[in-house]
Amino acid sequence: MAIDSFTGRAILEPHYLYRMKGGRQMPVVTVQTVGGISNEKKEELMDRITQAMKEVLGKNPEATHVIIEEVPAENWGIRGKTVAAIRSGK
Repeated sequence: MAIDSFTGRAILEPHYLYRMKGGRQMPVVTVQTVGGISNEKKEELMDRITQAMKEVLGKNPEATHVIIEEVPAENWGIRGKTVAAIRSGK
């Protein structure tokens, strides 16, 4: 998921990496986030993204892939500091 630098809003942009029989494309949505999300929250996020792809773009939920990439807090920076440092109050 990318962020629009003008509006600051998240951009949900499916990537079509796979093709089904008959040449139809299977959307793949990748979400990058700082680690530490529970399995329950990941499943909820995957479900909501899948439903949004169906409602907004008319994509088949059976063919929609959602990938969550968790990045360690010490490897993600914002405002010139790592998220780990910000969380620890440094």
